[in-house]
Amino acid sequence: MSSIQIRKILCPVDFSEPSHKAVEYAKALREKFGAELLLLHVIEPFLTQSFIAFDPNLGTQVVEEVEEKARELLENLRQASPDIQTMIRKGKPYEEIVEVAKTEKVDLIVMGTHGLKGISHFLIGSVAEKVVRHAPCPVLTVKPKEE
Repeated sequence: MSSIQIRKILCPVDFSEPSHKAVEYAKALREKFGAELLLLHVIEPFLTQSFIAFDPNLGTQVVEEVEEKARELLENLRQASPDIQTMIRKGKPYEEIVEVAKTEKVDLIVMGTHGLKGISHFLIGSVAEKVVRHAPCPVLTVKPKEE
């Protein structure tokens, strides 16, 4: 049986409390294994065609503002550990997370879950659940509150 080696960890962040907790787990695992850590924020398209038709420049402005805020927040997370890599992608979060995991040859994904249940989970869906199903590597999910 071969030993498990974790050389690269991907930690998707949406700046929620669960994702901050996931970052802490990812940092601890990075130190334990001497692994690289990549923080990823995915900006999901949310503007409808009719909204953009109202003011075509508004869509671009909103996306630029979201990107700037994401860069700022990622930089704040990275200041404590300058060797952490950061990345911003646009698209459906679970698809981008899985794609980055593949292209970056990630050994482990560490991500928070929002703990939605019932109809909320059914209607919104779970990014973490989709990542677990499609990821090319193991996924460690971090609950919002530990029991």
